[in-house]
Amino acid sequence: MRVRRRAALGAVALATTLLSVAACGSSGSGGDTASPGTAASQGASSSTQADAAAYLAKVVAAPQGIGYSTPITKRAPSGLRVVVLEANVPIARRIDEERAAAAAALGWKFSKIVIGTGAEDAAKAMSQALDQKPDFIFEAGYNMSAFGDQVARAQSQGVKIIAQCITDKPSGPLIAVDCDLRSTDLMAKASAAYIATHGNGHDVIQLLSSTSFPIDDYYGKSLATQLRPWCPKCQVKTVSFQLSDLGTKLPGMVVSAIQRDPDTTYIVSSFGDAMTGLEPALAAAGLSGKVRIGGYLPGVDQYQGLRDNKQVFWAQDQAPIAGWREMDIAVRAAVGDPISTVTDTAPVSQVLTSDNIGAASFDSAGFWLGVKDFADIYKKLWLLA
Repeated sequence: MRVRRRAALGAVALATTLLSVAACGSSGSGGDTASPGTAASQGASSSTQADAAAYLAKVVAAPQGIGYSTPITKRAPSGLRVVVLEANVPIARRIDEERAAAAAALGWKFSKIVIGTGAEDAAKAMSQALDQKPDFIFEAGYNMSAFGDQVARAQSQGVKIIAQCITDKPSGPLIAVDCDLRSTDLMAKASAAYIATHGNGHDVIQLLSSTSFPIDDYYGKSLATQLRPWCPKCQVKTVSFQLSDLGTKLPGMVVSAIQRDPDTTYIVSSFGDAMTGLEPALAAAGLSGKVRIGGYLPGVDQYQGLRDNKQVFWAQDQAPIAGWREMDIAVRAAVGDPISTVTDTAPVSQVLTSDNIGAASFDSAGFWLGVKDFADIYKKLWLLA
């Protein structure tokens, strides 16, 4: 509780500081423009920067609870089978550890299949999952089109699919999407608020976006849209990559993008693992410290980058708690309760910066928790405690 209180107090202090900074340079009389050298003269008015600062002050605050408190109406049946299609990245593995723990608490059978990076691997993994005759399948990042005719097969088998971070809307066997377009918009707005508050009014952002995950492209477009009212002269440019480029081709691609556009001020990634190998590549090219680094969906290395003041912000709404939150969707579907209790509530989130990361909650493996006691909270909602 002390940690949360300190974070909340820090957020209030940050709000005051940011609003004061944003107002500097204004004469205070109606209609006057800001003095030369302020954000207003560089492309963003003091009022819009103040708006961005006010929004940022809200989203850097530590989350309080999971956002809802409605328990299920009866205990879920035991013995149901869930299969997870796992993307081979650290945060996905960590979330699935919690998903397995949630399944164990419910007395459900749990297994996972790691998806490869090939074009047909998602459909193959879905086929293998359906062979196990599960009640629920969980997947992240892949729109239903990636699974081909396996979606129709899931429908015929009566299997329910719960997805994370995709642009599809629920339909057919896809009963729910967590980290959907609405929550991605919120994270894009949070990212835009940081850039508009701390930028120069005409920032050039190189956005790293995976071609494998449509939600990445959506985040980039939403970032540009959310940034426009606060910073009309800012530009968002895209560096597209394949998953096989992580830690191999991608660092060089980013360096080349900056060299082509030396006005670049930010590198923003649609997920943290895309940053693998980037800092050494920037150093080798003599670009260390010349651009700010941030983004959405960080991992352990990005948290350390904030602590070391090598990176500046990361918007976070997918964390170990997601394993329990998305299992809650399955639980409510299993007992016939409205899943909207979960899906109408935004995921637990926070913008992490060098200023607030010291007060944020992390597990022993270094992953952001958001809410420390989430497992106990969900067990109570499931009538298990």
